[in-house]
Amino acid sequence: MIGAGIRRPQRNLPLFEHVVNALRIHAPDTPIAFNTTPADSVAAADRWLTSASAS
Repeated sequence: MIGAGIRRPQRNLPLFEHVVNALRIHAPDTPIAFNTTPADSVAAADRWLTSASAS
């Protein structure tokens, strides 16, 4: 789960890119989910956990 706290504010964009690219390199099969608020973190993770378990 990569939350809005790392995607925003704009000054965090380089850190966000670093995290996403590190995941792609070191854990290429790991699903990445994005939330919009802390309140929807579980729903965001569940979208990918549910689809991964169905595979």
